[in-house]
Amino acid sequence: MNIKLELLKEEISYYVTSHLDELNIDVDEIVDSAAVLILAQIKEILQNDEYTDFDIVEKIVELFEQNGIDCGGCHDFG
Repeated sequence: MNIKLELLKEEISYYVTSHLDELNIDVDEIVDSAAVLILAQIKEILQNDEYTDFDIVEKIVELFEQNGIDCGGCHDFG
């Protein structure tokens, strides 16, 4: 553990969070980003009690593929 690095991380975190209102950040753009939307869809898949574990994995792989994320050939059953 690097104490100086940990203290620096803490100070940077505090500074950023205490000055968020001053930063020119489009919160909606960040919240609505593709990654966050994909995570929300994954959460919906995981919460669907009608899916088996296999179905869940398959649905998540399909979601990744729909969004241009390559999962490799491990899940290619076609």
